[in-house]
Amino acid sequence: GNTVDEPASFKLLPDDLVGAPCAGCREGFLVGQAHDGVALADAAVLLIDAQGKTARGRTDAQGRYAIATTGLSGPLLVQVSGLSSGEPVQLHSLAVAVDVGNRAVHVSPLTELMAAFVLGGAPQDLLKQGRVDFMRVNATSLRSSQDRVRNLVQSSWTVIAGASAAAPDLRNGEQGPAHQGMG
Repeated sequence: GNTVDEPASFKLLPDDLVGAPCAGCREGFLVGQAHDGVALADAAVLLIDAQGKTARGRTDAQGRYAIATTGLSGPLLVQVSGLSSGEPVQLHSLAVAVDVGNRAVHVSPLTELMAAFVLGGAPQDLLKQGRVDFMRVNATSLRSSQDRVRNLVQSSWTVIAGASAAAPDLRNGEQGPAHQGMG
């Protein structure tokens, strides 16, 4: 089959999007970094557990956060609200208990998609409706959603890399040979 090499500067996905090992981990804290291609600096971070208990914090200039999880239990929904290029952005990720103090939990457009797959809908909508089902959040569902997002990104990268240079519009442009005949 046709394969397209990704440029060295384009890191498709970390080896482990959920719970990457971290040197900055501290016992009793959930840590990570929020970005949407650029760091989400000085963004509000909200942790929510299944009982509706919350913990709050902010990201630093590099989009990093470290929030004490005292009083929280079980899986957590991580919500980051801030500005990206002057526009409001809100992204989500999910954490399981073992992540606290042990692994970084990052927040990005990819983790937003992962959270939507695990929760069965857009995290923000489910929050507003009071319908976040934390029972769906576990290591297996996180791994499955990560694999699903990884496959989507890899297949999309193939389309992007195969697109004609004369038609750089990713939504309306001419598709590369990998998608000819699809319609």
